[in-house]
Amino acid sequence: MTERRRWITLCVLTLIGSAAWFALHWPHSSFWYDETTVGYVIAQSWPSVWQWATMIDLTSQLPLYLILIKLWMLPFAGASIAVTEFALRTSSVLLAFLSVAGMLALARRAAGKLGGFAAAVILVTLPAFVYITFEVRVYGFAFAAAVWSYAALWELLVRSAAQKIDQRLWRAFAVYVLATTAALYGHYTALLVFPV
Repeated sequence: MTERRRWITLCVLTLIGSAAWFALHWPHSSFWYDETTVGYVIAQSWPSVWQWATMIDLTSQLPLYLILIKLWMLPFAGASIAVTEFALRTSSVLLAFLSVAGMLALARRAAGKLGGFAAAVILVTLPAFVYITFEVRVYGFAFAAAVWSYAALWELLVRSAAQKIDQRLWRAFAVYVLATTAALYGHYTALLVFPV
């Protein structure tokens, strides 16, 4: 088995293990008020979602999260699963997988393959991470965007220090800009995460 294949197998097993861990810790409680509000808002028309995010609820979240959740729920439109707790929480779980994959990428680049695996396992077992994994709130989205932003920033720093200007550098730059912008348009607290 080649080194690359072993690493891909390890990543896949980590994500499968994460799925099992999340399944074991699936919440048994119902939504909090603000989670219910997200479900209510995304069940409305697009103009209503935009109005809510830009004029009514300016204190907790910016428009990008509500828009993405509304897009996530489009395939379920008209089905009985449309705005259920399970469908909404699944979006947060998928964001958690995105966070774990980002942590694998970041820590692998910073600390090697074993470090990447260890960081992903530690992340998945952190109680705060498990908590935000099942919350239908913007925190999981902001965390995933921040992790990918840092992974891309790390790649940018490594490549520019080695003076390697190639396609990977520009790809890392694009991911950094997209992830940072997504985090900043997702939640106000993202301002506290990024270097000045």
